[in-house]
Amino acid sequence: MQPYAVSAYNCQETNPWWYWGLAIFIAIMAILSGFNALATGIIYQGDILEMDFEQLDPGPYPENGSSSEKQQWNETTEGNQALNDTREMMKDLKESGVFEMQMIFASMGCLSGLIVVGLLTAKHDYSFHIAGIWVGYSTISAIVLTVMSNSAMANFYQSQEYYPDNMETLGMIAGISQVLLCNLFIGAIIFLGWMNTRANAKQTPESGFHQKSVDLVYITPDLARPYEAHPPSPESQVKTQLREHENR
Repeated sequence: MQPYAVSAYNCQETNPWWYWGLAIFIAIMAILSGFNALATGIIYQGDILEMDFEQLDPGPYPENGSSSEKQQWNETTEGNQALNDTREMMKDLKESGVFEMQMIFASMGCLSGLIVVGLLTAKHDYSFHIAGIWVGYSTISAIVLTVMSNSAMANFYQSQEYYPDNMETLGMIAGISQVLLCNLFIGAIIFLGWMNTRANAKQTPESGFHQKSVDLVYITPDLARPYEAHPPSPESQVKTQLREHENR
């Protein structure tokens, strides 16, 4: 048997950090979602929203008092009004159901995030797809909470002179834009990781027009075949015999 050469492409393995890096990030986000649900439950079930803040009695307006006494009376009155407005705002938020929805969304986000982390760690074929679904769920839930919270704070915005009349709409636009920007960035990272792992999984050799590391492996009868090789065609055997005859 005469020696012949075959080309072997060095296909690199997928970098595991595409899986592990995303898994670590989602694990952190899932843990924060769990703490968020726990803190919201403590605030909602506790007496924090029902706290009766002590208000100072400013008394009658000191018409004949000094400028400092009048200023102190104004500051005390404004402080009492701010406490009343804050109490009404917390009452509106509680009645809107935003705290219940936040606990539900955060709990589901934590549990589903941990599932995604397990799939990424195991390098499951559809781990990046499920991670994309998790980001979509997080986006929708955050938008719903943004709309609910800003709607519940409409009366509070109207009671404050330093807020514009359309503060409710501006708050929704700003909150939704922030949510979309952050989650689109995370989605882009997931897509990039999926493309890299998918490309390496295919193990498709590059064409002759691309620069790629190619090793020429010479197969001889006394060597084991490290790569799968095919014997030369009859036409190439004839050409080889003619070339050897000319060399003689």
